[in-house]
Amino acid sequence: MSIIQLSVADSFLKRLIGLIGVTEVKQDFALLIPRCKMVHTCAMKLPIGVFFMGPQGQILKCIPRLVPWRLAYHPNAVAVIEIKCFDVKDTRKWSDAIQQAYKILIKH
Repeated sequence: MSIIQLSVADSFLKRLIGLIGVTEVKQDFALLIPRCKMVHTCAMKLPIGVFFMGPQGQILKCIPRLVPWRLAYHPNAVAVIEIKCFDVKDTRKWSDAIQQAYKILIKH
């Protein structure tokens, strides 16, 4: 995974809805939720992968598979990135791609 299409949830409604109602997440898609420390998967139809990001673009916590009707939190997160659920063995590959995309985005 080297190229990620990063969409930003930059409004209240986009943040509230997130990936609710989505029946499939594309392999190269990621949703960035700025100013976020906690996410939920209430009413979601599928599990998702979650990355909690720190202020310098570092990954603070990674959850490869957050199933529906759960909460996830990191007290020091400044943003969250939601992606397609992934296998634990692919964590390094996803982490590198997410970190690169996030750092590019926060520079602009």
